[in-house]
Amino acid sequence: MTKVAVGDWPSATLEQICDIQLGKMLSPKSRIGLRPRPYLRNANVLWNRFDLSSMLEMDFAEEEEEKFGLRDGDVLVCEGGEPGRAAVWVNQIAPCFYQKALLRLRPHDRVVDPYFMMFRLWLGATTGEFTSDHAKTTIAHLPEVRLRALRIGVPSMAVQKQIVRLLTDGMAQADRARAAAEEQISLASCLAQALISEQFESAAVKGWPRRRLGSLAETCSGLTPNRGRPDYFGGQIPWVKTGELLDGTIFNTDEFVTEVAVRECGLRVLPPGTLLVAMYGQGKTRGRTGLLGCAATTNQACFAVLPNPVEFDSAFLQLWFRHKYQELRDLTEGRGGSQPNLNGEILRTLEVPLPALPEQLRVVRDTEAGLGHVVTVRRVVKEQMDSIAALPAALLRQAFRGEL
Repeated sequence: MTKVAVGDWPSATLEQICDIQLGKMLSPKSRIGLRPRPYLRNANVLWNRFDLSSMLEMDFAEEEEEKFGLRDGDVLVCEGGEPGRAAVWVNQIAPCFYQKALLRLRPHDRVVDPYFMMFRLWLGATTGEFTSDHAKTTIAHLPEVRLRALRIGVPSMAVQKQIVRLLTDGMAQADRARAAAEEQISLASCLAQALISEQFESAAVKGWPRRRLGSLAETCSGLTPNRGRPDYFGGQIPWVKTGELLDGTIFNTDEFVTEVAVRECGLRVLPPGTLLVAMYGQGKTRGRTGLLGCAATTNQACFAVLPNPVEFDSAFLQLWFRHKYQELRDLTEGRGGSQPNLNGEILRTLEVPLPALPEQLRVVRDTEAGLGHVVTVRRVVKEQMDSIAALPAALLRQAFRGEL
C-alpha cells in the first residue's frame, strides 16, 4: 500500500459525502399488522456484522418504504448503547427497514467506500470520539446533528479500498485468534471438570459411605437488607451475592453491610470455611459454589453449609458440588416458573459420598494439584485474549495514520 499521511487527505463532513436518514419511530399504531415488514434495531447491529437471529416487524406504509428501506452498501450506525457502532448492509434480507435507534448512511458513489466509512466510525468509537464528556449527558448518545457534522479525512477511492482490504484481513486474523483462545479456555474448563469427575467416578467411590447433607452440618441462607436504609450498607461486614460464587474461595465482596443491618435484619455472619451454593441466578450461576475465606453474610439466594471439620473437609464438599453441577441444574430445570431454582429442601436431602477425612484430604490435594495447572493455562490464555481484544483498535489507528 502507498502510505498517505492523514494530513494530506482532503476532509469533508459526513453530510457532504453521505445521505443520512434517521430510522422510523416506533409507535403502537405501527404494530397493527397492515403492512408488517422486518426492521433492524440497535441490538441487531454489531461491529462489521449483523445479528439477524431475532428480527421484529412493524408496519411501513408504501410511501415510507423508499425513505426507510435498506439498500446494498448502506451503513447502519447506532445512536446509543455503543454510539457509532456500525455495519454495512449487503441485502441479507429483502426488503428490510430500520427503526429510530439507528442512523442510515448512504455513501455517495465514487466518493466514499461504505466499508471505509464503517471502519472510520469504528476508529472514532475506540478513541472516545462519540462519548466525550461534552457529547453526552447521562447516557452515551450520537445524535444525528453531530454525525452530520463529523469531519473525516477522505483519501482517493483507491487508497480507501486498500485500507479496507488491509483492515478486513487484519480483523479476520484477530477474529481467528480470538476464536482459538476461546477454544483453549473451553478446553481448560473441560479439563478442570474431568479432573474433578475422575475423583468421584472411580471404582473406590462406590465403597464410600453416603450421608445426607442435612445430617452433616447446619445449613441456612441469608437475606437482602432494605436498600432504602442507607445505614444498612457501606459497613465492614462482607455480603456475598450469587454472582460472586465462581467455584473458588471468597476473600472479598462487592458490597458490605453494617452491624446495624446484621442486628436489625437478623443476618447471620458465617465463619470462614462455610460452603455457599447458588440456589438461583442468571446464566450459569445456579449450582455454582464459593468457599468463604473470611467471615461474611449472604443474600437469600445463597445456601450455606457451615463447616463441621469432624465430619467433612469443606474443600472436599465443594469439589463434590462442582462434580454435581450439571446434574443439579438438570434436576431443577423447569422449577420455579420461568427461572429454575434450587432450594434448601433439595440440597439438604442430597446424599454425599463421604470417605474418612484422610481420604477426603487426599482427594482435595490431588485434584487441586491438577487444577493449579488449569488455572495457569487459563491465566496465560486470558492475557492472550486481552492482547487480542486490543488488536482492532491498534489496527484502526495504524490504518488511519497511513502506517499499515
